Amino acid sequence: MKRENEAYYTDFEIVENLSEFFPKFLDKNDLKILEPSVGEGAFVLKIFEKYSDKNISFDAVDIDKNALKKSKNNFKNLKVLNEDFLKYNFGKHYDLVVGNPPFSKAREFLEKSLTLSDYVVMILPKTFLSSEKFRRTRDFLENYRIEKIVDLKESGFEDVKIETICVFINLKEKPNRKQKDFSDKKFPYWLIYRNEKFDKIFGSLELGVFDVFRDRDLKNEMLSSEKSEEKNIWVLRSKNITKDGLKHVDGYDRYISKAELRGSKAIKFLNRETFILPNLSDEIRVIKKPKGVVCNGSVAMLVPKNDEKIGDEDLEYFSSSEFKEFFEIATNKMSRSRNIDKNSIYFFGIKK
Repeated sequence: MKRENEAYYTDFEIVENLSEFFPKFLDKNDLKILEPSVGEGAFVLKIFEKYSDKNISFDAVDIDKNALKKSKNNFKNLKVLNEDFLKYNFGKHYDLVVGNPPFSKAREFLEKSLTLSDYVVMILPKTFLSSEKFRRTRDFLENYRIEKIVDLKESGFEDVKIETICVFINLKEKPNRKQKDFSDKKFPYWLIYRNEKFDKIFGSLELGVFDVFRDRDLKNEMLSSEKSEEKNIWVLRSKNITKDGLKHVDGYDRYISKAELRGSKAIKFLNRETFILPNLSDEIRVIKKPKGVVCNGSVAMLVPKNDEKIGDEDLEYFSSSEFKEFFEIATNKMSRSRNIDKNSIYFFGIKK
């Protein structure tokens, strides 16, 4: 996986574990295989081992000449192509496309791979499961068999903390029952850890009662660490929010003037009753936002729809172990990437 000028290479031990799920191709003796971003060739050795009884035609592509040279030196039976995968016209169909595409172009790499092969194995950012960026691709894949999704968590790449999954896609088969469960359209995105307990809690809640707002206008340079006569509006940040309410933190608190708030989206919530919680936090703690304060982007603001009445018992429920377990599944057990956005906000439900 690569991001702009950086390259993150797949851990060889991870590839060893993933290889057991590769398709068997029992009815084929000759295989055409493509690696669209070969890098140092983490998948190549496993491919040759897995299909040692087959005649393999292996095309290895990479836009990076140095990475491609390493792969060529390590594996003599490769046909190497120093090309931009997204622009190159391959002019043939493959039995298998396998690899770990550039992080910033994962969707484009996956979508092109789906047009080139009967079977695709690809390491993707875990946000593939829920991000709006991948919605079109998820909708397309609902017509085909997802054989397996392996959650690699943060172990997919050496020396970098990125949550990833590996998706095994069979374009010659229709979806199975398990796939229809995790891609159920009554949820806003795919839920790979969905189980009976999750469904039971889901049925006990009234969902979709909040909209979410996170401020992107309040830049750090606009804020002051000192409260003054002019800059006297407290800007709440994640560490200011505890289960017991708000707290001031020496050296951490920030303030802004009302004049600087004018023209921002935040000002319309200055004296409006909403509910707030730290974003990207393992400990869910939702409290009522008092009037006269605003929040920066590290805080998610839950805005009740249709004047929905939210009581203390609802706020207590959000801090319960039951809701925490429910929300972990609702966010696919994300850690660093757990985010309160316009999709995941749906799961902040209140008891019926």
